[in-house]
Amino acid sequence: MNERIRELAEQCWEERKYGPAWFNHEKFAELIVRECCDILEPNGAYAKKYKHAHVPGPDGSRTPLSIGEFINMQSAQKLREHFGVEP
Repeated sequence: MNERIRELAEQCWEERKYGPAWFNHEKFAELIVRECCDILEPNGAYAKKYKHAHVPGPDGSRTPLSIGEFINMQSAQKLREHFGVEP
């Protein structure tokens, strides 16, 4: 299993007042969908982390999206809609 999946899974353990901690499967699924959408989006956190986000130009304009980036952005939106995950 990928290290990032392990990191996401660790965020899904929830403490209970009484009894053992439990794993929140719904939260885990949502985190995975968010991560996938973030990778697809040209201005998402993944793009910003790896320095290829569209940053404003000197006149304040943004560089245009390529066709591939536009399709990725639409795909991310469709994934969010399909799984009911808010941006």
